[in-house]
Amino acid sequence: MASRTPVRRVLLLLLLLAVSVRLAGADERRLAEALRAAEQADRQGHEAQAEQHYKEALAQARELADADHRFLTHTLFHFGYFYERRGRYAEAEPLYLELLAVREGLWGREHPDVASSLHYLADLCTYWGKYDQAETYYRWALEVEEKVYGPEHAAVAGTLRTYAAMLRKKHPLKSFLPGSKARQLEARAEAISPRSEERRRKDFATYLAVGFFGFYGLLVGFNGLRMLIRMYASRQWPTTEATIVNSEVVETGGLARYRLEITYRYSVEGFSYVGDTVSFATGNFVWREETARRQVARYVPNTSVPVHYCPRNPKLATLEPGGPIASPALGVLFGTAMLILVFYVFSG
Repeated sequence: MASRTPVRRVLLLLLLLAVSVRLAGADERRLAEALRAAEQADRQGHEAQAEQHYKEALAQARELADADHRFLTHTLFHFGYFYERRGRYAEAEPLYLELLAVREGLWGREHPDVASSLHYLADLCTYWGKYDQAETYYRWALEVEEKVYGPEHAAVAGTLRTYAAMLRKKHPLKSFLPGSKARQLEARAEAISPRSEERRRKDFATYLAVGFFGFYGLLVGFNGLRMLIRMYASRQWPTTEATIVNSEVVETGGLARYRLEITYRYSVEGFSYVGDTVSFATGNFVWREETARRQVARYVPNTSVPVHYCPRNPKLATLEPGGPIASPALGVLFGTAMLILVFYVFSG
């Protein structure tokens, strides 16, 4: 009877092991199902459902962490990224911090996965606008990568570039000055891992194109702002009598197809001037031929009409003061949009 006791103990242990393996397998399947459900709900745009599935998956992953940490790290990353993509940075941060703590506890500070976790936090803080915290994480990531890979590794160069891009957002003007920290980081990254000649040409072409559009936008925006100021000021300008010299419609072939070619002569304090501005609001351009013909018919050559002139600069005059603000306002908006584009591109 006693000889059977060890056999029974062995059988009992094997049975318990089989049961535990089966239970563990069932837990893993439930976790995988929760993650799949979360990802599917996320793709379909059901944010609340996806969030609930991620919470369930995270609870199960924490229970399985002792058996396999990969479940926990995988779930923490995807749940944090779910929040990050929606701009819910305050909810993503503790998940990324927990991910960092788990990986650091498993492998210590000097490990590639620890550097990756630091990158997640640095990127998050950059999007969040917490540039000081982002800088702390980038420095820490650089320290880890230099010890793990060596200071001349391509991964270090990549971190230097993203670190520099963050600094350009933090100090958009200061970062373009010679000797700025962003420029130093980029120079070091280029020395470690030079960008290909093709990439350099593409970057140069991009910056050249953006710079051109930025300059063009600046001119358009400045002209629109000037027209707006003149529109409102002309309502208060004094008037004098002008004689129409020429009045015709010219087809331009451009977006605004017709231009009013109307010139007039007037005198102020004994000095004679010639003007051609009909309205500051439209810049003499008209979309429709019918409208252009109707306006020209109002100004017959050799007839007298009132003209509004600037008292400080009588050479500046208009036949129709004020007017709709749509055209000059669009110019200001376009110029502002181009400057924002330039700022966005050159700030990294």
